Amino acid sequence: MNQLFEALLFGLLTVLVGTIVAFLIGFFFSTDLPPVCKDWNKNYVMETSLFFTGVFAYLISVLIKGSS
Repeated sequence: MNQLFEALLFGLLTVLVGTIVAFLIGFFFSTDLPPVCKDWNKNYVMETSLFFTGVFAYLISVLIKGSS
């Protein structure tokens, strides 16, 4: 249960870092997009992907560490 909690925290950390990095990259490499593009992220697809990436990356690292 402790590893699951740590995996969830790692997933949240991944979302936080990924969002900050995306903001910085967007700031330095910004482009003018049409207004319709504002609705593209209404389901938070990037954030959800980053969260599960962090959770699975943590769990895989625990499995690799545990098998060695």
